[in-house]
Amino acid sequence: MGLFSVSGENVAALVPSVFSEKHVEKDIQLWADRCPAMLNDGKPMLSLGMEIVTTYGQYLDNLYLDGNGTLVVAEMKRGKSPRDVIAQVMQYGSYVSRLDWQAIEQFCQKRHGKPLDDAYAAVFGRALPRPPKPAHRLLVVAESFDPQVFDDALYGLNHGLPLALLKFSFYHLGGAEMVDTTTVLGEFPDQQPPSRISIPAASTPPAATALIATEAPAADTGYSAWLLPTIADKLTETAQRRGWTLRNKVNQQSLPFADTAWPLTLGDCHLRVDTFKGGVVSLRLHFRTEAAPGLTDFLEEHRAEWADRFAGTLPKASYPTPNSVYTLELPRPAMGDQVGVAEVFAKVEAMTEALLPLISAYFARAHAPA
Repeated sequence: MGLFSVSGENVAALVPSVFSEKHVEKDIQLWADRCPAMLNDGKPMLSLGMEIVTTYGQYLDNLYLDGNGTLVVAEMKRGKSPRDVIAQVMQYGSYVSRLDWQAIEQFCQKRHGKPLDDAYAAVFGRALPRPPKPAHRLLVVAESFDPQVFDDALYGLNHGLPLALLKFSFYHLGGAEMVDTTTVLGEFPDQQPPSRISIPAASTPPAATALIATEAPAADTGYSAWLLPTIADKLTETAQRRGWTLRNKVNQQSLPFADTAWPLTLGDCHLRVDTFKGGVVSLRLHFRTEAAPGLTDFLEEHRAEWADRFAGTLPKASYPTPNSVYTLELPRPAMGDQVGVAEVFAKVEAMTEALLPLISAYFARAHAPA
């Protein structure tokens, strides 16, 4: 979805500008410090500061507390995200996972000059929840993402990493500047709305005036916990009827499944339904390239046998990637919409019917005696 300017009867699409022509990375950090909602699905957060030094001398770009009292680390990247950004942000996660409330109090005093409880109440209008150990989640914010970053992020999400990727686009509109933030992977936890909102004043004024537009998905609010088991039940029933020997595992935001005869672990090769990306249900064929050498070529040779039933696309990369992922995205049915679920499952069944025998044939050929 794009942004459009309207003047009378005239409508024009806004074309993103090159952020680096006028701004440096610190500018987006400052804007997000001044208006944390731009990184949180439009919901407020309490900024705890910028450029926070970790134990090993690294710097967290931005640190926040959200409406659940969860620490939020945001790593900002001007232009395309580097390939190692997921490893980088995991190191930051390791650092914040060891923070206690006393350390968070010190960050707040430095940023706002007031006690943490007072600053939190000023933003959310209620007391700060204080579990014994503060939870945390991670954000990577960039103008675009390297394909390997998606692979690494999906792997992390599949293994419980609390991560989201946000894309920002920069626009000029008259004399104003606009930043549009869009969630491209991962989701935001449901957060209790504030009793009142008061955005704290920045200790350093932003480098430019910015209007912030957000276009992020709605919070999950139990959606995955409803949809994925529903599809898993339907898949089990269909497998019994059609003679498929499947194993599956319902995760927090994904449902991987595979033929029990495939000689790889579920993590190395599977079909999958997931809800990582906002607004859509994704159907995927995922396999570790090293574990299934030649599978991509095999599938492409036989594309005519499956493409009409699973219109999945494989992103092109100019370098070898550790994982290959064919993806088809479908509109999300509303929670409780059984007709919509049936439509999604029809695509899941078609994908399974098309790919299951082909992948089994690949493994039979790959492991046949020489």
